[in-house]
Amino acid sequence: MRKLSLATLLRSFTERNLLLLLLLVSVGVNVSLALKVRQDQAALSQKPFPTGNIAPALSLRGVRAADESLSFDHGKLPVLLYWFSPTCGWCEANLSNFKALASQASNKYRFVPVSMASVTDLDSYARERKLGFPVYRISSSAAKQYRFQGTPDTLLVTARGSFVRRWPGAYSPSRLTEIEKALSVELPGVAKQASNRK
Repeated sequence: MRKLSLATLLRSFTERNLLLLLLLVSVGVNVSLALKVRQDQAALSQKPFPTGNIAPALSLRGVRAADESLSFDHGKLPVLLYWFSPTCGWCEANLSNFKALASQASNKYRFVPVSMASVTDLDSYARERKLGFPVYRISSSAAKQYRFQGTPDTLLVTARGSFVRRWPGAYSPSRLTEIEKALSVELPGVAKQASNRK
């Protein structure tokens, strides 16, 4: 039988412990990632408001406009909420539709563009894009109440606050047709350079 030196035993013990430590760290990282994936899946699987549910009141921080509270107890027109971000490429591609929705609102619906961006960023965005209508900042809790996640997102609410329809994302040709029909408007479509993005 071979005699092992003390140095060999120590090296063997250290290597095994190092491997055991690496294994434990790996298991810990995998468990942590699995929990994160489960949380993300739960967040993505949130169901949109069923048609007919009543929209909660919404505090709007005006950018180049007065602050106001949007409540649906005395509404005269349906409300079209347009969720966007100044840094969103698809929102930029959808900008001509955004402006067309605002310009055609008149007595058909109230157009309310909302974002969680800072007031400074929204003011710069409105000025640079020459928006001739107010934009509003909402809180993250309000965005959660309305289940706004990705931008852009368009949500139609009746004058009395019932959720009617949601159109998530930039306006694909089929989505564009649905929105035009639902709102009796004509929209220019998505800018071609963004529709080629993957």
